Amino acid sequence: MERILVVLANRENQNLLAQVLVPQYDVTFDVPTVASQAEASAEIDLCILDGSSLNKYVEELAAMRTREDPALLPVLLLSDRKAVGLMSKEQWRVVDDVALRPLDKREMRVRVETLVRARRLSVKLSRVSHLYKHEQRVAQRFQKAAMPRALPQVPGLVFSAFYRPGMDEAKIGGDWYDALQLPDSRILISIGDVCGSGLDAAVTMASVRQVIRGVAQIHPDPAMMLDAADRTLQAEDPNALVTAFVGVYDPITSILQFSSAGHPRPMLRFADGNTTELRSFGVPLGLGITAKEPRGVETVELPIDSLLVLYTDGLTEVTRDVIEGEKRLIAALADANVREAPNVALAIHDIVAGGEARDDVAVLAVGIVSRELDTDRLMHWSFDVTDQETASETKAEFLRELEVRGFSLEARQTAELVFGELIGNVYRYAPRWADITLDSSGEVPVLHVLDTGPGFAHAPRLPINPMSERGRGLFIVSTMTREFNVTQRPRGGSHARAVLDKVN
Repeated sequence: MERILVVLANRENQNLLAQVLVPQYDVTFDVPTVASQAEASAEIDLCILDGSSLNKYVEELAAMRTREDPALLPVLLLSDRKAVGLMSKEQWRVVDDVALRPLDKREMRVRVETLVRARRLSVKLSRVSHLYKHEQRVAQRFQKAAMPRALPQVPGLVFSAFYRPGMDEAKIGGDWYDALQLPDSRILISIGDVCGSGLDAAVTMASVRQVIRGVAQIHPDPAMMLDAADRTLQAEDPNALVTAFVGVYDPITSILQFSSAGHPRPMLRFADGNTTELRSFGVPLGLGITAKEPRGVETVELPIDSLLVLYTDGLTEVTRDVIEGEKRLIAALADANVREAPNVALAIHDIVAGGEARDDVAVLAVGIVSRELDTDRLMHWSFDVTDQETASETKAEFLRELEVRGFSLEARQTAELVFGELIGNVYRYAPRWADITLDSSGEVPVLHVLDTGPGFAHAPRLPINPMSERGRGLFIVSTMTREFNVTQRPRGGSHARAVLDKVN
């Protein structure tokens, strides 16, 4: 039952009004003091006063209403027309309705019920607003925690990123960017957008991003990562819909392999200022039709002084005109000030979207400033594997470098077996020429062996026929290294990567 405070200077009028209200409402006549207003105001749903009472208690009423904000504590003034004309601005600020005397009982009940309904609605809205703001804060914190804490520090590459939640508070939650250096020195990059908003979108975003990261640690194939994320969504959140782009960049070859799930196409700007889109076709995650529409994996070489820009649609849809947004993006990429900015991603955002974007915006930029990683920590060999003398000299230099890098004797012996097996694989199955790189720029050295043969695949298991020699050598390599994988080269051949252990 709502509680109504009635304060009239005329006690007789006060008792008469109470008789009208008592059957339906709890009526009280005590005006709370400033000291007790916080507790008392929470128990009052409507105040009814006359002019003299309003003048006397205007400060208490103002304080009570302020404490209730954003919920409404309505005030009804009973007055004659002359007194209304003499009211001050301060008094008007605490009055929501004026009932001119004389007033019959029916009209009085209608006015009271109207104000009480307004009170009920405001209380409900206040509670919903509180819950929404709480969810919004949780979503913001969750989203911030889900973003990468730092971007990779890779010689020859310059990473920059920018994320801004939408100006519309209801849009918080769905965008992400990510960059991660894998143990074999390749770089995983991803960006995406979850349809929807709020905490649910933030949770879905974090789940998809972590699935992509997890698969990349086992088999960094862009299409496989997206397919795994798609299956996760179908199993855990079948109503979710996500667009995403995933790329894997190899600093040794400057090749980017990438796949898309309905996401806006990244832009690649070349040294001469020209730009191109990275086209890859694939349906968004969550549709559950990847078996019918398999994702392709595309490749592109990122030349020196090029810039790769990934973004979410909040960037180019700022004007509600995607074509105009893409024109702005191309113009920003051609701007010399953008290329020289300390944070290229932020500079792109400021030119394309500025302060206009209402949706979330995520931008990830990767600048290719050098083809080499760190010349002091790279060793290259290129030779005909049928030349046994050159092969032996190369192996000796390889082992001496590992000794300099702190490899134990046992670890060097294991690495020698790995080296020999990979060179033997080139000798058996590919044209004789091999390119070898020992990359010691990361936490652990990585041996790269590249050939120009027909290409081969590697599965980390023994061949089906236990007596077969095919596949046995590569299985042994995978057991003797921290990680081992093989990918196809865009122009033919294979690229084997063996992550070596310093101590066995």
